[in-house]
Amino acid sequence: MEKSRLYQVFSQLTNKDIRRLRKFIASPFFNQREDLVQLLAFLADHISTSKSVPRKEDLFAHLYPGQKYDAQQVRLVMSLLYKLIAHYFAYEEFVASDVEVKTKLTTALRKREMIDYAQLSLKEAQNKLEKSTNRNASYYVSKYYLEIEQFDIATLGKRNVKFNMQPISDSIDISFLANKLWQSSVAISHQNVSKVEYDFGLLPEVLAYVENRPQLLEIPAIGIYYYCYMALMNRDVEDYFQRFKSLIFRYGAQFPKEEIHGLYLLAINYCIRRLNDGFAAYAKEGLELYKSGLTENLLVQGGIISRFTYRNIVAMGILSGELPWVEQFMYDYKNALEKKYRESIFDFNLAKLEYTRKRYDLALSLIKKGVYKDLLLNLSAKALALKIYYELEQFDTLDSHLQSMKAYLIRKKIIGYHRTNYLNLIKYAQKLIELNQFDRTAKIALREAVLAEEPLLEKDWFLQQLK
Repeated sequence: MEKSRLYQVFSQLTNKDIRRLRKFIASPFFNQREDLVQLLAFLADHISTSKSVPRKEDLFAHLYPGQKYDAQQVRLVMSLLYKLIAHYFAYEEFVASDVEVKTKLTTALRKREMIDYAQLSLKEAQNKLEKSTNRNASYYVSKYYLEIEQFDIATLGKRNVKFNMQPISDSIDISFLANKLWQSSVAISHQNVSKVEYDFGLLPEVLAYVENRPQLLEIPAIGIYYYCYMALMNRDVEDYFQRFKSLIFRYGAQFPKEEIHGLYLLAINYCIRRLNDGFAAYAKEGLELYKSGLTENLLVQGGIISRFTYRNIVAMGILSGELPWVEQFMYDYKNALEKKYRESIFDFNLAKLEYTRKRYDLALSLIKKGVYKDLLLNLSAKALALKIYYELEQFDTLDSHLQSMKAYLIRKKIIGYHRTNYLNLIKYAQKLIELNQFDRTAKIALREAVLAEEPLLEKDWFLQQLK
């Protein structure tokens, strides 16, 4: 049963979901089968009292005592309960939006020609929409549908009614432009990472239309995604990113939390790419975004902060020279890390901080203490130890460490980009050990080789050692 859709979905339900689902399924409007009510209770009780997965045979015996086991009947009842849970999810999403509920009610009343009540419902929906703080693309979609309802009510059973169609046209234009720019920004970001090529359809026409009507950029739902897209496509044009970032800070409260979280990630990923391009100033830009995201409670979801976010914040804070702030952040958010990674992530990042402070012995003790379940984190720790051994001039230890790293790469079957990156790190560390520091020509040649090598982890560090 463990691999069934029903069990997989049911095991993810919260206690609140289960309480509401009991009421949902008990309603004869949604369900008239008693065995589905019993099945829900059986699963809820079993999951709360037992760590094992219930067997289908036990389920059948509980639902149909005294009957001979029927596998097909079990599959049927499980399938029906799964469908009811799916309907419950859809219902919960629908009723969560007062505007959507009122819009659908307006439609239902209009179709039944209850015009006075339809107009009242429409007015309530419009008021709720305007009182909402959201002004993202979805706001203009809702506004469009309400304008359509207003038109349909005004023209019901009438001919040649004077009606201002401009708000309908404006709402559909803005909703389309905002949605197109939003999805294009997300797609181009994904394209940059995955190397998958997308057909962006009408996007060139959309960009030209917006650029010819600069007043549209004053609408946050359009302006924020226009500058986002332009920044992602034109990384070397600083102005696009600065406008994008300023709009995030200025209008972030007008977007749903999930959407503004996505915008922060797009801006942060832009900063990471600029850092990778060699522009160190973007560490401060990225850290500013991370600090704002922490203040707005956008980066901790369900009490958990991603270990990748945690590492990026520490890295950008160190690059920005804000070491006391970094240390405070690390301790403040340590318990928000996933438990299975908490100690290793904390120890590794504290080791990076102590390395930056040139407290090498403390940094090495933290690295050796760490138990790294993540292969790439383990390699990062080994790379940090490499730098410490070199800077302490412990060359015999470093030589042994490099051999151990190479064996680790082979043993763990790390492939692709990461394998090449770390093999190059080992190769150039070995060259650095063997270099005659008084041979200027050899130093220049090694420096040029480092500059040309791609990919090469810690390239800036190598160049620093070759000054």
